[in-house]
Amino acid sequence: MKHQPFENWILESNIIDIGDRQLLEDHLDQCSECRKLNDGLVGFEKMMRNAELVAAPEGFNDRWRETFQQRKLAAQKKQTRIFTSILLIMAVISLSVLIYYTIATTSPADVVIFFTKSVVSLINVFAKIQPLLQPVFGSPVGFTMIIFIVMLALIGIGFISSIWLTVIWRYTIKGTV
Repeated sequence: MKHQPFENWILESNIIDIGDRQLLEDHLDQCSECRKLNDGLVGFEKMMRNAELVAAPEGFNDRWRETFQQRKLAAQKKQTRIFTSILLIMAVISLSVLIYYTIATTSPADVVIFFTKSVVSLINVFAKIQPLLQPVFGSPVGFTMIIFIVMLALIGIGFISSIWLTVIWRYTIKGTV
């Protein structure tokens, strides 16, 4: 016997029309499986209507509000991390495409000049923002050391990249290193 429309009608009893209601009643008279489902649902609804309301334990609302705020804050932090990660990934991809395009369209000497100009520009930017960030780092010496380390790392990356680009360029053009 096909039960599917009847099972749906039992679970959605307040939505079906009068014609379908009569078909359901006839089916329930013949089918013990659907009658068992209907009786269980009716019993459950009766039990829920007659259930005694129990008051929440003392302090439950306050604890729930506090944990809700913590969960909400954790969700916001997670969303911020995901958004920042996506932006970072997009920036890395864009930078990779830019580097690939630069390698494909310019000579290694132009790349070295570009990196050198970029490093000098970054040094100028850091020099201009030093007075603004000095309260964060305490003394000018601490700020200068951090900037020096960052700049040294950038120069090293630029130098290594330039050598790498030169080797690749020479290999692709001349066939040797």
